[in-house]
Amino acid sequence: MESLGISKDNLLDFSQSAKNFANGRYFTVQSLKNHGFEHELFQFGFDDYFYESVLRYSPLLKFFPVGIGSTPVFNESENPNIRNMLESIIMNNGSMDIYDMLSYLNNEYGINTEKYKLAEWARESNLYYSDTMEKIYKDYDEFFEEI
Repeated sequence: MESLGISKDNLLDFSQSAKNFANGRYFTVQSLKNHGFEHELFQFGFDDYFYESVLRYSPLLKFFPVGIGSTPVFNESENPNIRNMLESIIMNNGSMDIYDMLSYLNNEYGINTEKYKLAEWARESNLYYSDTMEKIYKDYDEFFEEI
């Protein structure tokens, strides 16, 4: 790495910059890029796996693998997980059809998962998932208001 001009400080700066850019939100390398995050480390043209590895070993961030291919999702909270991430998405965007959520996770974060798994995660969270409507709501009251 040093022969390429990449120091430990560059790696730490990348992690700090990503954390600052995310501003408390859940993120992946893909979502950082989707929202215009730039860093000098990107000029080397490494595969996303390299940047994910830099973030995984950062003491500033926590991560969890999710979906087919186990995309690492990062956050600065002590115990980040998919259920909290889904709650954050729904709280910010409102109720969402499960197919729209699958598409959103894939396009925004690069997370590829199955419908049944997403429904299971929603049920395990503080959200409400309706099998009939195939929709994720922030809670049962929101669901009840819609019907």
